[in-house]
Parts: sequence; structure tokens; C-alpha cells
Amino acid sequence: MQNHINTVFFDLFGVLLGIDQSVVVQYLSKLTNTPYLKTREITMGEPYMRLERGETKFQEYVEDIRALLLNGDRIDADRLRDIWMNSRVGELPAVSLLDKLQKKICRLGHFQYNRDSY
Repeated sequence: MQNHINTVFFDLFGVLLGIDQSVVVQYLSKLTNTPYLKTREITMGEPYMRLERGETKFQEYVEDIRALLLNGDRIDADRLRDIWMNSRVGELPAVSLLDKLQKKICRLGHFQYNRDSY
């Protein structure tokens, strides 16, 4: 029996697959004695976005969140890097939408992208 591939998704890491950041946030929340949601807001906010875009290095990211978190001076960059690098890679919430997306694409039928049509 031969399987035919109907759809191919390309994930540039961070849409369908990514690191489970909750472990990192939980660690920092307990370490700095900051509520989880506040810690997540700070650590996954603008400093994280700059890191993801490659505008800063990890050490700069750590310095940024140290300055923003109460008791941020407790953060050891090497320990945080170890936790970060050993976080589980898994499916992100967008994966739950794939089934709905596939059904919509099937209803639309085949379509073709034409860059000159804009």
C-alpha cells in the first residue's frame, strides 16, 4: 500500500514545535519569589523576543531579566542555561488547530499562490 502525501507543514521552530518554557518560568518564579504569571510576563516578554530575533545573546537576556525581576540578582546564568537547554521540546498550542485547518483547506480545494496577483 502506497501512502500519498497531501500536505506538508514547515515549522521554523516556535510555531508547531518549541521548548516548554513553563519549566524555566517555574524555576525563575520560585528562585526570585515572584508570582508565576508576573515571572512569565517578564521572562517571555520583550527580553525573550529580542533573544528569539537574535538581537541579543543569552547572557544579555539574563542581564535584562535580572534587572526586571525582583530578586533577579539570584539568577545564575549557567544554571538557567542548563535548565533552558534541558527543557522538553514538544508541541505548542497551535498544533491543536491543525485538524480544523486541514478540514478548511480540503473544503477550499486546491489553490495556487501567485505573487503577481496582489
